[in-house]
Parts: sequence; structure tokens; C-alpha cells
Amino acid sequence: EDGIRDKLVTGVQTCALPICDVESRVELAFELTPASSMDAFEIVTRERAVLAVYFTTEWKTATGFILQAPYVPTPARDNIRQNDPTNSLLARESAALVVDSLCWLRERGALRPGVLNTLPLKRSDFPEDTLLRPLFDRVLEAILGQPLLPAHTSESNPQVFVQGRSAVAASSASLRDLLGDGLLVELAGDKSCRWLADGLPVKGNSVLAKYLREEVGVREISAHDFVAWLSTKDAAWWKGLDEAWLIRCYRYLHTQTAEHPALKRLPIVRLERSEEHTSELQSLAYLVCRLLLEK
Repeated sequence: EDGIRDKLVTGVQTCALPICDVESRVELAFELTPASSMDAFEIVTRERAVLAVYFTTEWKTATGFILQAPYVPTPARDNIRQNDPTNSLLARESAALVVDSLCWLRERGALRPGVLNTLPLKRSDFPEDTLLRPLFDRVLEAILGQPLLPAHTSESNPQVFVQGRSAVAASSASLRDLLGDGLLVELAGDKSCRWLADGLPVKGNSVLAKYLREEVGVREISAHDFVAWLSTKDAAWWKGLDEAWLIRCYRYLHTQTAEHPALKRLPIVRLERSEEHTSELQSLAYLVCRLLLEK
């Protein structure tokens, strides 16, 4: 089951508990922004989210959404039992529901970058052998192996997703636009690679950026990587390049001053009266770049 009610988008599934034959409901709810229609809502992080057992407990989930299930509570009913087989089963079912909900959101065009901030992202919040560790493990496994990360794409094809193990980030939008999808595949050596969507940080110290780098293993392509890849190409490869792309490449490389010493060894200069490329006239390479920038 799923739906929108009271600014929440909810997911529900049932499971059979070992202590009885009655199926029990495991539920999840994401908080929405004020928009109320399916084609306009945005999911936001629920602050101080706690586990619910038809009433709120003191168990913080370290996520940005609400989890509800018939967990076995402590005698005081303000918390739940850690080492209880029923609770362990419900935790695994809750983890499966999180993954199912991500797939559900993707199918409805609602799996946007902001949704990822609600997920169990910090390994330290889910130590080994603790009750909710399945949330962290199951979500990471799904992100690595299923197309659940929004990918960068054109407006004409806005809904594209990539597996975490195939996701790549660019050090700058200019490098990403220069390489596009075709040269990224050639550079990365993987036909399944795609650029991550804008709004998914890989740099910096945000929780999501660290998760994408350290847990998902998203690789960032830098100017240094680009030049190192260019160094594997011979003059024949350069000769086959489209002139418009070559000009864009010159302009980009001109701004990457740290890479200029390495460029002097590459056959990047297309001679004016032929289609040959050379690296011998090193000073000419910089002159060509500057002339192109002045046009």
C-alpha cells in the first residue's frame, strides 16, 4: 500500500510474526513539503525521527523518516527490546520496506537528490549486531546494486538513475559537459557509468558527501584524471576529433594551469595547414589556446 496523507508519503507491507499467525503491518512515512499533489511534492528530512510502536518511543532511528511496527516494548513502554527475535524480524522487514519505498518513489518520479538525505547514512549510527543495523546494510546494498541514484541528464530525458557502483562525479560542471556520456564511458572503461545528478555532493564534509565517497565509492573525475587519460592517446586519436570539441577542450585545458606542464608532452596542437598534430612546438600550444580564447 502507499499514498499521500497529511503531508506524508507512506509505504506499508505485512509480515508474519513468529509468536502468532496474525500478519502485522510494518510502515514507513516520509515527510513532505507543503505541496500536496503527487507531481509537485518534495520529501524533506524528518528531524529527530524515532521508532514508533503505535506510540512514539525514545529509540532514535538515525534516519529522516518515521518507522512504525509492532515492536516488543520494554516494560516501561518508552523503548523497545534490543535482543528480541520478533524485533529483529521487524527490523529486517523495515529495512526491506525502505528499499521498496525508494523503488516506488523512483517509479513515480519522486526519487530526487534530497530524498537521499533521509536515509541511514552514517555507519557509526548503526553498529554491528544492533537492532537497526539491517537498515544501513540493506540500503547500502540496494544503492550499490540497483539504479537508485539520480543521474545527470538532459531535460528531454529527466528521469535517469544509476547504480552506485557505476556512478561517477565530475570535479566541475565544465569538465562533465566537455566529456559528456560518451567520453566518460571511454575514460572510465565501463559502459554502465553515468554522471551523478546535480545536487548530489561528493566533495566536502556533509554526511551525504561522505556516504557517497566512503560507502558507495563514487569516483570523482578531475582535470588531472582527464589529462592523464589524454596522455594515453596518440596523434591519430587527436586527428579524428571534431574541431568544435577540440576548441572546447583547448579552452578548458587553458584554465587548468596545474596541468600545463603535462600538456607540453601531448600532441594536442592541430597545425593550421594540415590535419597533423604535434607536441614539439610547446610554446605554440599555449599561443593556440590563447588565440582561441580571444575569438
